[in-house]
Amino acid sequence: MPISHFEQHRVSNRRLHKAPAQRRVMVRILLFGPLAERIGWREMDRDLSPTTTIEHILSDLGFTAEEHRTTTPMLDGRRCEVSEMLGDATELALLPPVSGG
Repeated sequence: MPISHFEQHRVSNRRLHKAPAQRRVMVRILLFGPLAERIGWREMDRDLSPTTTIEHILSDLGFTAEEHRTTTPMLDGRRCEVSEMLGDATELALLPPVSGG
């Protein structure tokens, strides 16, 4: 399995979407349930470009196509689409599909 951009960042201390003189935002990424178990962490802070989309973050984390469709993203407590950019958000929560009965 290839190393994700997040893993490369942790290993080599590089930043995602690094661009000279570009504004950056510190975003706390929260994972829950089976997503956190599969990825191996529940909370991580990342310095990212405000133009980074949630879809790009999902891809960097190695989410499957099915997880892209079924994960519910929330930016600062507001449900949003995976195509949305981070903007000035400070927290991205990625919620797995709810099941049970």
